[in-house]
Amino acid sequence: MGGPADINGKSHPETDNFLPCKFVIGGITYSSAENYFQCAKTTNDTDRNMVLKSGPGTSAWAAGQRVQIRSDWEAIKVDEMYNGNLAKFQQNDDLRTALINSGNGTVRFTGSTPFWNKWNGLIMERIRAELRQNGDEDARCAAEIRDAMNNLDALKIKNSNPHELSLEATGNLSTETNLHRILSRIVLFIYEDVIVNLMHYNLAILIASMRLTTKQLFVKPDADNHWAVRNYVPSRLA
Repeated sequence: MGGPADINGKSHPETDNFLPCKFVIGGITYSSAENYFQCAKTTNDTDRNMVLKSGPGTSAWAAGQRVQIRSDWEAIKVDEMYNGNLAKFQQNDDLRTALINSGNGTVRFTGSTPFWNKWNGLIMERIRAELRQNGDEDARCAAEIRDAMNNLDALKIKNSNPHELSLEATGNLSTETNLHRILSRIVLFIYEDVIVNLMHYNLAILIASMRLTTKQLFVKPDADNHWAVRNYVPSRLA
């Protein structure tokens, strides 16, 4: 996740997550945005201290690959990247000035995965707008990216709760009464010898198949060997 972004055809080193710079969050001094980010994924003091001492750049990234990752990491990682970078720019005048003066151009990263190239760019654009606070355009930009980040969080399948329903599935539950009754009984759907984990797929795609088997499920839901019945869903839908 290292490397500077391009803004209006110019490289901006202040945007590099690996750039050595000091900032403090929660009383702890970090040596780069990447250093903070990799520390944030840890679950214990031993791992956290190891990453903290690893340094600002690729060494921090490498250290982060050797830790036990917190169960909710996928749900919070974009927020943590934002938190680390916000503190970085708030506490380093030269970096903040460079970012604010970069104009309104799109922040383009190319040195990471497609996911992080996109979200690192949006994070920088949000922070730039929030720190600059130059009228309605900055307010709109910051609000739009903040909403996009919130929507991303809502749509993620959290490691701590791998069976969470998608927003579309939740909407289906309010209109598909038969589907709601089925989901109150079953998590694992076995159909024509293919195991389909309902919570890992978009339920909208499966509604038609579920309708075909509604009658059989209600006739003998516990006796039919083609169904695995669990008690998880009722607690989530209560």
